[in-house]
Amino acid sequence: MSATNNLSRSVARLAVVQALYQMEVSGATTADVLTDFTAGKLPRPTEASYTDVEGDLDLFKLLVEKAVDRQATYDTHIARHLSNCSLKTPNPAAERSTE
Repeated sequence: MSATNNLSRSVARLAVVQALYQMEVSGATTADVLTDFTAGKLPRPTEASYTDVEGDLDLFKLLVEKAVDRQATYDTHIARHLSNCSLKTPNPAAERSTE
């Protein structure tokens, strides 16, 4: 596998993490994040080392779709291991107002 191909796959994997977060936080759909990826909006431009490399679209699509398909299973496994932890979504604005 070439260095360019490896980097393209790395770009896709980073974009998947960002896409899954975007989907969870904003309610974006698989189609929304796929559009963002193909438009060059994922991964985010702050990832400077990746801005010159095009991500692997097929890998991105496969990973996002599989993660969404298996989300309930993943959530169950994670929750089992975090049974003593709170899974509530943090609210940074509320935390700052109490300081």
